[in-house]
Amino acid sequence: MSKTDIWPRPRLNPMPIKVAGVETPRISLNGEDWKLHLEAPADFTDTAVDISAWENVTVPFQVDAGEHEYAYARNLVIPEEWEGNRVLLRFNGANCLARVFVDGKFVRDHYGAS
Repeated sequence: MSKTDIWPRPRLNPMPIKVAGVETPRISLNGEDWKLHLEAPADFTDTAVDISAWENVTVPFQVDAGEHEYAYARNLVIPEEWEGNRVLLRFNGANCLARVFVDGKFVRDHYGAS
């Protein structure tokens, strides 16, 4: 990083082509059904929240929320063959503030777009 750089350039891990002992090393979340709530309830990260009434959307899906927070939710089953391997979750289309929760636990946040 040069002295004139403000932020380090992000480094994205390449998408895996193959992983030893794993037949399917990646899962695309594009095109799959997600749930969307435009008025995110305060407890939306709680795994007990019933999302069945939330709007069904297919990603990529963009909402002009401005400063408003909304929530996406999706159930994802990690294949058993991935056990013991590092699992990376990558959102290429998150271009504003994105906070990621897995099983109700905060994982990471990101602001901006690449």
